[in-house]
Amino acid sequence: MTHPLLIDTESLQRQLGQSGVVIIDVRGKAAYEFGGHIPGAVHSTWHEYSDPSAVAKGLLNPNLGEIERILQRLGINQDSEVVIYSNPFDNWGDEGRMFWMLDYLGHTRLRLKGLVRGPHPQTAILDARSVEEYLGKEVSGIPRPGHIPSAIHVAWNGFLNKDATVKDLSVIREMLAAKGIDNGQDVICYCTGGVRSAWLYFILKLVGYSKLRNKCSGLIQPPSLLDSLEKRCVR
Repeated sequence: MTHPLLIDTESLQRQLGQSGVVIIDVRGKAAYEFGGHIPGAVHSTWHEYSDPSAVAKGLLNPNLGEIERILQRLGINQDSEVVIYSNPFDNWGDEGRMFWMLDYLGHTRLRLKGLVRGPHPQTAILDARSVEEYLGKEVSGIPRPGHIPSAIHVAWNGFLNKDATVKDLSVIREMLAAKGIDNGQDVICYCTGGVRSAWLYFILKLVGYSKLRNKCSGLIQPPSLLDSLEKRCVR
């Protein structure tokens, strides 16, 4: 499958060493250093861009100057062509999180508003976690089990083939349509800490969705904040 947001191994091989191309390996440091990596790839993970003082570790660092300095150290500027890769079966969609962050920083009017209790015809809230977490059978570090009222379960890794390639776009669209999600809605993705939901954000962007939000703090926050999150509305 070809798409402007995807690049295959052969195409990337031809671009290795070219000026202006920055390849980011978002796996763990050990995997990058000892497990081998693409020649010329730099290493960076989403944790480096998180707010160091926040309880919800998925929140971006409000010091955008610091984020800019990190990106500049990686060799990234406004004209760079950035390629992000990882092992999709050994993380929670970290490459999607990096994609979302760069997309967010490049489109300053993209914002996350509050959430609402109850269905809203123009809004779809998508839970990217496992079905066990969605049903409250597994807690995984959040204040209480379960999901946001009216949220639809859409597992972040449900769009991958067994060989780690992305499913055909037509198949993805059918899967989303079967859950009642269409690209005319405002779509909000969330998970525990904003990583798996960022991968889902990427998939939705891949198939043409434009009204997208990623709740970067996820559900890791004090119970009082979680309560207010369930009672507020996206307008």
